[in-house]
Amino acid sequence: MTSLSRRCTRRGRVLLPAVACVGVAVLLGAAVITARLATFTAVGNDAADDQVYGPQASTSAADASGTGSCVPEPAHPRQLHEWAHQPVIAPMTLGAAQPARPRLRALTTAVTSSTCERADGAYAYVQLREWVIANTAATGTAVLQYEHWLTADGSGRSTSVTTRMPVDENRPTDETFPPDASLVNPTPLDDDPAIPAAHLDSTNAFALGPQSVLRALADISQWQAPRRNVRAAALAVLADTDGLRYHGAVTDRAGRTGAAISAASDNGGTRDLIIVDTRTGALLAHEQTAMRDPGALGITAPTVVTYTLYAAHAHTATVQQR
Repeated sequence: MTSLSRRCTRRGRVLLPAVACVGVAVLLGAAVITARLATFTAVGNDAADDQVYGPQASTSAADASGTGSCVPEPAHPRQLHEWAHQPVIAPMTLGAAQPARPRLRALTTAVTSSTCERADGAYAYVQLREWVIANTAATGTAVLQYEHWLTADGSGRSTSVTTRMPVDENRPTDETFPPDASLVNPTPLDDDPAIPAAHLDSTNAFALGPQSVLRALADISQWQAPRRNVRAAALAVLADTDGLRYHGAVTDRAGRTGAAISAASDNGGTRDLIIVDTRTGALLAHEQTAMRDPGALGITAPTVVTYTLYAAHAHTATVQQR
């Protein structure tokens, strides 16, 4: 299987550890999301903006997927364009840093089930949005929206809409794939803490630093919808990781409140931050920030390079459901 965590292959992670990665980010902002099932592409003209991609939204809380209102409507393409036209967003303001271990250990034992877990279904369903810096800080951001369905046999579906330009090279996508065709490891995380640790480490090597465990959890959460015991086990892995910092409560870009956990890397050049729901232990968001100019992005102040919002994690019986 191809790991989602390879540098220069996904999201804003084309960032800092090497000059080559920075060059990729500068020359082609679209290169930040390549380790996926398809070339995820975009919407750009008025006709496309009036379309909504993926399955029709459920009209009843008792729909066939069983998830009901816990899965929000995907953002309309016009909304994505409105967000993309806004200036690059500065990193969120954080409270004083404290060692994260005590807080994470407390969260591990306090995690509860969410309403989405009432749904039975073979497919993990994830709805997410990403804000990704364009060629330079001055040219703003691109906004991307994905819906992923994945089952343990490696089959599933992926849809995408993005504001990237040019339009002809960035069309919406909707792709289904058969068993064993997933480019990510489809094996769900286990609730034995030793197994999630190995799974996360294989996704992003922990030896690279404490940021790796945050990135690994963020990557896996793009395709998996861990249930309560698994979320608790993943938090236990974070609690055993040296170098993570807790910053108190923050609000994500969907208005949800959670605990902010961060790690610095690249000699302080990059900061990874995740937001965790303190009730369910679910991952709400992942923010990557360039704390200084890596030499080519035109950054004059700490700048968010990529921000991933996990709008929904659920389970469905088919790839036609939310």
